[in-house]
Amino acid sequence: MSPESRDHSPSTVEELTVLSDRVRVLTAGESTGGRYEVFEVLGTAGGGAPLHSHPWDEDFYVLEGTIQIVSGGKMRTYGWASRCAYRQALRMVFTPVQPAPNLSL
Repeated sequence: MSPESRDHSPSTVEELTVLSDRVRVLTAGESTGGRYEVFEVLGTAGGGAPLHSHPWDEDFYVLEGTIQIVSGGKMRTYGWASRCAYRQALRMVFTPVQPAPNLSL
């Protein structure tokens, strides 16, 4: 299936609840041969993910709100239109910080 023909209508998008965040699977790894996945994360202030790591690279694109990521002993804040990249096996904490919902890919 080509990227142009993917159907992302609400009936085909898997929605998950991960801790306090709503996660929508926009592109599953199965449809890309495992090359990548795309998730939309709607988080609320104080939510996010506790200290963790992945065996894959992770990129964030902040579409609304503000997030903080702590990794390597450094806290970084990212707002609207920011992109941040974290490499595999790097331990990190991800937290939305604004009272309004946060939306990131």
